[in-house]
Amino acid sequence: MQIKRIKVVHLAPHVGGGVGSVLIDWLNDTKNDTTMEHTLACLDACHPASVEKLSKYKINYEDNLYKKDRKQLIDIIEQADVVLLHYWNHPLLAHLLVTDGLPSCRLICWCHISGLHEPSTIPSYLIDLADKIIFTSDISRGAKNIKEAIEKNSEKFETIHSTRNLDPFLELAKKRKFS
Repeated sequence: MQIKRIKVVHLAPHVGGGVGSVLIDWLNDTKNDTTMEHTLACLDACHPASVEKLSKYKINYEDNLYKKDRKQLIDIIEQADVVLLHYWNHPLLAHLLVTDGLPSCRLICWCHISGLHEPSTIPSYLIDLADKIIFTSDISRGAKNIKEAIEKNSEKFETIHSTRNLDPFLELAKKRKFS
């Protein structure tokens, strides 16, 4: 009997830089997981170095979906069992969520910002949209709107401390010469 793989779509404004590095490392580490199938769906263009890594690691991805093909974006979301939204304050993401809206989906939002101060607040509409909110640090729990939401439904919130694979940086440190 073949078990159906859970389709997880990672929705992000783009990848390249901090969040992209963490996400690509994580997707690479999970690609042999036979219970889940991961796809990265980017609203904007992926950074060329990220595209190189995604291709090298054979990670499924689509980019420029908001500009290029919104129907494909909606289809990808509708076909997913879980949509894992990688959130930070990006205009395309805000426009998609507020103006266009998402189709019905099981939405988990992983907040990659603290949420404590403008412009890095976690909007209340996001809390209302998501089935689950994940923080990268417990500090996010200190934001006023987050505290209030946690008081109403603490089960909706989780913290998963995350970083990228630091092995390449540790190798650099070993090779460093001090004078």
